[in-house]
Amino acid sequence: MTVNEIFERAIALVDGITDAGIVDDANTADYKARTPFLINLFQMELIKSGELFTKYPIAYKPFKNILLGGDHFSVSEHFDTDVTIESTDVARIYYFESDASSGTVKIEDYNGAWTTLATVNLTNIGYGFTPYKALVTPTTGATKSRIVFSGSYYYRYRNVALHAEALSNISRFFDYSVRVRIPMPIDCHSIKDVIFKWYKGNYAVSPEYEVEHKGNRIEILFDREFEGEVLITYVPNPEEITAVTDDITIDDFSGNIMSYMLAEAFMNVEQNDYLAGLFKNKYQLLIAETQIKKPKPVVRIINKYGSV
Repeated sequence: MTVNEIFERAIALVDGITDAGIVDDANTADYKARTPFLINLFQMELIKSGELFTKYPIAYKPFKNILLGGDHFSVSEHFDTDVTIESTDVARIYYFESDASSGTVKIEDYNGAWTTLATVNLTNIGYGFTPYKALVTPTTGATKSRIVFSGSYYYRYRNVALHAEALSNISRFFDYSVRVRIPMPIDCHSIKDVIFKWYKGNYAVSPEYEVEHKGNRIEILFDREFEGEVLITYVPNPEEITAVTDDITIDDFSGNIMSYMLAEAFMNVEQNDYLAGLFKNKYQLLIAETQIKKPKPVVRIINKYGSV
């Protein structure tokens, strides 16, 4: 659908169509000029009542933390001496979080002697935990790795991990934490539903996730022990309209609602209270219809233990 189609329907409602069945351009030019701006406003008003959704699948598998001593999720402290944690394998990824404003962390591996693969300067200017992560290239013949927390001052660190998996870039890595944090696409306005599908064949509509806002971005959090696909359905933010010739992604029902909204806006300018009220009443009734709860389809849910 184009914006012009919505505009022409609105013009038909306000009797701006000639006997030849075309828009009376001479008397509706000001309406057309205002239409892109009004449509942008109406898109945001209708975003929750429309029937347009986008699917966002996430394939997730937790990487094994190869560091000795457990998962290292808890908060640990560095005082004035080095803290060293060794691994059982050769690391290709490191991740940790720290509140340090000063200090260094080294990633090293061993092939007869310890070789430094990366040196991370800790420069947190706030009071929370800042994440640090990157890929490293192992030394030829290395048999194990370690992470070393250094510095002259007290600081804390948590969620420390080394992983053996080789990735093409660090953006393919999910941050190491008790809860996996996934940023939604930038056009995500709100999340409609989330379905978890285990790789082993189990399938569930699960409430075990959280939604957080970080600036103007939405993030979803779920348990890191999950292994499978997360199928997210979300409501996308509408694309900005700049001209009546632009295409608009909208369902037909919402397109009709917008035509009445446009017609009401045009009549408000003309101070025609009767027609403006008529059109407003009509689109409010249509919006109310979209908000009537629809029956949910039957969904076969299988829990993690395989029972229906």
